[in-house]
Amino acid sequence: MRRALVIGDVIADVYRHCTLKKRCPEDPRALALLPHWAETRAGGAANVALNLAAMAPDAIVDLIGVVDRDLVRTIKRDGGGRVGVSHCVSDSPLRKERVLLDGKLVVRLDNASHVTHTASSWVTDNLKEYLANHEPDIILFSDYAGGSVDEVALRFLLERRERLVVDTKMTDLRVFGEGGKTLACKLNKGEWEAVIARDARPEEHFATLIVTEGPAGAKGFFHRHAPGAHICSTMAVPGHVIEAVDTNGCGDTFLAGFAAAMLYDRDQFGAMRIGNAAAACAVSKRGTAIIGHEEALALLGNGNETKSRSDVGAGGCVPPGDL
Repeated sequence: MRRALVIGDVIADVYRHCTLKKRCPEDPRALALLPHWAETRAGGAANVALNLAAMAPDAIVDLIGVVDRDLVRTIKRDGGGRVGVSHCVSDSPLRKERVLLDGKLVVRLDNASHVTHTASSWVTDNLKEYLANHEPDIILFSDYAGGSVDEVALRFLLERRERLVVDTKMTDLRVFGEGGKTLACKLNKGEWEAVIARDARPEEHFATLIVTEGPAGAKGFFHRHAPGAHICSTMAVPGHVIEAVDTNGCGDTFLAGFAAAMLYDRDQFGAMRIGNAAAACAVSKRGTAIIGHEEALALLGNGNETKSRSDVGAGGCVPPGDL
């Protein structure tokens, strides 16, 4: 049985549903809202783990991050008990509360930008214990710049770089290329632009680097060795013609779909297509969504992808601007 570890910043995504009571008499521009009900969904690394468990139903999926009791209950409920949380740290997690008026987002409240130093040190201890007893086939590092994974924990992860898939807010990715290429990295377009402002060729640090581009799909850089040459292919995965409802968490879903496919030895391009389809499914739902493997494959079978193209070069990658 395959085993996957997801480690990183767990986020409590709280949705507080309200209706309009009246305009505030002290400031007519402000609204007085009447709260009706609230729900908590597991975001960030927990969302990755839940989607990975749904996309790889016969794999063992473990999660390491900072959670509270409410999040543990949510993860167990939404994952059907299939996401292991025994190595999670009990402390105050990152929290994003969304206030919705008649179903539409009014404001988002972020409780903190960083977990406590104590919590991150506990994450490191739990990671060391976990790796002493398990050797996961794939490791997903879900980094929202919340500090759950400190430098010590990152070094432990990099010792297994050939199995490490990274989704990060870091702008200097050279550490992932020291001592060999890390398996894969996923960045959105904004993150990619921030990275290349510091490093013109970040794709050199990974066997596969993916840049997601929202409705336009994604592009990937794939490294392979051939007799007498090093070849880097640059390929584009097309977007899907779909009505976007909520983009929250779609990057997590892309990561989970890609990793699930890689877990079962799919090629990188095929894995990108599955991740892209899973993300498109997530965009069509409101709130942090969990997408199953069959749902993503069904979307791929609809034939609603836009036209794709690919370029191959020997000895170096095709520049992103050529796509």
